Amino acid sequence: MKNILVYIFILISTISYGQHFYAMDIEVERGREKDVKTIFDNYFEKYDTEGMSVLIFRNQIGDFNILSSHTIVWIGLIDQLNNGFNGEYFKGSDSTVFWKSLWEISEFKQDYTGDIVSADGDATSDKDQDYQIVYGVTPKSRQQFIKSWDKMMKKLNVKGSRHLIATPFLNRMYNSSIIGVNIGKDYKSTIEGLNKIWDSKEWSEFSEESGGWQVNVSFSRKVIARYD
Repeated sequence: MKNILVYIFILISTISYGQHFYAMDIEVERGREKDVKTIFDNYFEKYDTEGMSVLIFRNQIGDFNILSSHTIVWIGLIDQLNNGFNGEYFKGSDSTVFWKSLWEISEFKQDYTGDIVSADGDATSDKDQDYQIVYGVTPKSRQQFIKSWDKMMKKLNVKGSRHLIATPFLNRMYNSSIIGVNIGKDYKSTIEGLNKIWDSKEWSEFSEESGGWQVNVSFSRKVIARYD
């Protein structure tokens, strides 16, 4: 695990703009979700997050043939992630105990890093915005897709939800080059927000201008713990 994080640190060092993320999919033993949260609670009671946001998700509705039960995501600016992974998670014996405890009740599946390249909507991912619907997409032209998406979202000026576009650059998430993250209060409100977008004329224009794409995976997830 330490070698994985050192490798992430080296790669992240080459990027100098925007917010970045490091995500880790894990399979948690049945009935041990609370224990995972306790491991993180105990660690962050002693150490802060060094400017990062750390979220634990329970993966729910979707393509479970390729999903893990849970995902852990670290989000921050480049310096914050570098400082975090180069310092926060290498605190001697405490770090060793932290990772050992986690792997005793879960199995590492995959990890990936990337950039958050677009963010629209007025909702923030706080206590009342804990639900997400995620899409992994392969567009014919990533640049054209993002440009057309930003144009559409600027016209729509969505309220009550938040929509992020991320681009993985290590271990493409589910073989996708675009990750869409749609944030809302619960499944119902989040899907209603997406339906408003899909039913709009702006979406029709986006579909024509974006160059086409393929959806590789879709699923929903809920935040079960957040550390800032």
